[in-house]
Amino acid sequence: MSLIFYVTNSYSSLSFGEKKDFIIQINSNIALIILLMMNIFQVKLKSVFYEQWYELPLFFSFFQCFVGIAQFFTKSTIVPTVVRNQNVTSNSFFLDGTSGSNSDLLGLGGILRGFGLTNAGLTLGMFALFGLALLPFLKNKKYVHFFFIFFSLAVFCTYTRVIWFGYIFFLFFEFLIKKRRYHSLTIFYIITWLTQIIYPFGSFLISQSISQNSFFSSLVSRSSGINYFSNYFPLTIKNLMFGQNFLAKIADFSSLTNYSVDNQFLVWVYNIGLFGFLIYMFVNFIIFKKMIAISLYNSKYNYLIAVLITFQIIGIFNDPSYFVVPTLIFAIYGIRNEYSVVKKINYQEKI
Repeated sequence: MSLIFYVTNSYSSLSFGEKKDFIIQINSNIALIILLMMNIFQVKLKSVFYEQWYELPLFFSFFQCFVGIAQFFTKSTIVPTVVRNQNVTSNSFFLDGTSGSNSDLLGLGGILRGFGLTNAGLTLGMFALFGLALLPFLKNKKYVHFFFIFFSLAVFCTYTRVIWFGYIFFLFFEFLIKKRRYHSLTIFYIITWLTQIIYPFGSFLISQSISQNSFFSSLVSRSSGINYFSNYFPLTIKNLMFGQNFLAKIADFSSLTNYSVDNQFLVWVYNIGLFGFLIYMFVNFIIFKKMIAISLYNSKYNYLIAVLITFQIIGIFNDPSYFVVPTLIFAIYGIRNEYSVVKKINYQEKI
């Protein structure tokens, strides 16, 4: 109650311009708010929506990937990539280690990365991984192998190395889960978060050491982007703890640079600060541990767990939060429906 009073009182004391920023700040935190509310109030959907809850986003991912695969093999964008003289896709064309938004690269023998109806191959790749996470929940199990091959093909058609590496890690994590190597899985999970935090501070040294190797050109570009934005968003103690409303300001940089902040930790810290990121990380970890407990008795959550960790791997080199949060919401739904059964089984085993 006191929190509601604080937020209401703070809002009423702001000027019009400050109120606009306040609303943007609330909107940028809406994902974290949803996760916390679902945990606090223990949201549980009716079982009648069970299949639809998982299958609808799965088929949407299928549609996105179908378009992306068609783009890759036909070398046709299918959908407009330029609107009002502005490119609406990012680095969709690839040639000899160089990527860009210039379609002339196709005429030189380049490759069109599948991007579906999204803005980049990276986003389509996360749709493919998200689709893989939901496969075990298909009502008709005979199509699971088809969809697995289909989404795997879509991963290849993104022609995006971060997604390729993520897919390899997904298979590795799935192997660990099947072998019940949960201790090793937890260690990898923790190392992933630590790497997210450490990587930005060593990005300059990394970019300097591999700058002459064209294979790592995208990694050099990501490191350069982190260094670029560090000049505009200095991490003073106040900024580090409470953020700088980054998502409300990022649009102002679109006309100045092609760089972006390709690190999940930095995006959250720049936006809502270390305090908000630690809450996000804590919610992640609690859900992860409960999903592990469920997987001991119900293997259909294995892919969901593997993809959840894979997104954190991708978070080292990008910001997959807009896919992590939906994955966490599906995980919370699974916890609400399965965790009480797990506790009952554990209780009976103790007896």
